[in-house]
Amino acid sequence: MFTALEQHSIDLVILDLMLQGEDGLSLCRRLRATSHVPVIMLTAMGDHTDRVVGLEVGADDYLTKPFDQREFAGACQGGTAPDGGRRYRRDVRRHAAALCFADWRLDVTRRELRSANNTLVVLSGGEFDLLLAFAEHPQEGSHARAVA
Repeated sequence: MFTALEQHSIDLVILDLMLQGEDGLSLCRRLRATSHVPVIMLTAMGDHTDRVVGLEVGADDYLTKPFDQREFAGACQGGTAPDGGRRYRRDVRRHAAALCFADWRLDVTRRELRSANNTLVVLSGGEFDLLLAFAEHPQEGSHARAVA
């Protein structure tokens, strides 16, 4: 998979969780460290926890087998899967390799958050996306205040 991604322009990765050797969750985690290509988890693992973990490691959608062909086609076209998957980010804007605020560094390429002393803060895919949205648009939420 990684060789194909380096050598070709890939629009979508369809990944199973249960693979020989490295499992799909680990592959997705590694993929998210270097790429923003959309990922659909397509698997027999239909438990709610499996779905949440798949989305947290960076899958854009999570479809369980057996699946409806139209549901699969819709997910592949970039829409939101009917089972609660997230919309693909094919048009994500990347203004910089990293965004810095206060004493934090949000590395967009590696999808990492680091503190002032370079400590890595582990974020789920959704947490990273939300923090990125806030960091890219700091003035849009300026009227909001934290309440104790």
